[in-house]
Amino acid sequence: MKHLRFIVVALALLCSASSFAQADYDYDRPAPYAGYKGMLDFNYALGVGEHSINRFGASTVHGYQINRYVFTGVGVGLNYYYGSESLGLPIFADARFYVPFADNAAFYLDCRIGYSILDEEGLYMSPSLGIRFGRGAAMNLSVGYEFQHCDLIYCGHLNDGTFLYEKDNAGAITFRLGMDF
Repeated sequence: MKHLRFIVVALALLCSASSFAQADYDYDRPAPYAGYKGMLDFNYALGVGEHSINRFGASTVHGYQINRYVFTGVGVGLNYYYGSESLGLPIFADARFYVPFADNAAFYLDCRIGYSILDEEGLYMSPSLGIRFGRGAAMNLSVGYEFQHCDLIYCGHLNDGTFLYEKDNAGAITFRLGMDF
């Protein structure tokens, strides 16, 4: 059932993102430039720390490119935590700050802050550093850290036979590959 839910939500994310990809671009202007912008990315997160949980997923962000240097938007993602076979659906605000070094390339700092629902529920935060290549529609590659505050179930039993639940960080180093349009 969880796999079916993952597939349905992933297809919905991909279909909604591709419906916005029909925009006309001015390929002669330095990118990114002001106006609506959508992003779609796929990620792999390598769990680190005391509660390391590996995961992979996808996310889409839609918002406004204020100028060549600043983007703000809102997004939603879907993460599959393999090992615990659980899902997280982060809903977040996103801010991205660009440092262009060529007409078609820029370094960027990205920060996502929000809340995750479904199986892995709790505070979600994901800062990352990346590079963007292209005019108009472009490719993005980034590395960052994902903070997911969630309920963790420890394998031991307490004296009364119940499991021990605790809210803690299931942190991970994230690798994202995406595109914006």
